Amino acid sequence: MSQIKALRGRALSRELAGACIWIVLGLYFLIFSYQIREPLTLNKFDPGPSLLPKIMGVLLICGGVYAATKTLATRDCKRDDRNSRGSRLLAATVFFYIFLLPVLGFHIATAIFGVFSMVIMSVGPGKSLICTLAIIALIHFVFVNLFAIPLPGFMGS
Repeated sequence: MSQIKALRGRALSRELAGACIWIVLGLYFLIFSYQIREPLTLNKFDPGPSLLPKIMGVLLICGGVYAATKTLATRDCKRDDRNSRGSRLLAATVFFYIFLLPVLGFHIATAIFGVFSMVIMSVGPGKSLICTLAIIALIHFVFVNLFAIPLPGFMGS
């Protein structure tokens, strides 16, 4: 009986690891968004550059809490280990994207992130490459051409 409880405990901790990664990333975005300073020339109704990281942090925390509660609520049911493995891989991919963004720039880091995340979600490599390139082109057009906001990397300036 004690071996079964130990195996259940290990399985539960593995499944909660993915949710904890999302919560930690959300806390990272939320805490460090308060260090982003707003220029004095902004309108008082303009939310400033710290709004998007705050929203991202709250959404990541909510998603992590949801995943953790779902795991805890269904811990007696039979689970598919492939789903929890995919969740951990996707969380690790987001984590590496955040760290590769300043190093490789927006275009290259987003291309790598897009292709890997879609392959993890069982999308074919051809479709994932086409969708990733379309997303990069759209973001480049909106931020660089319309708003004149440079993206990190050599192609954004």
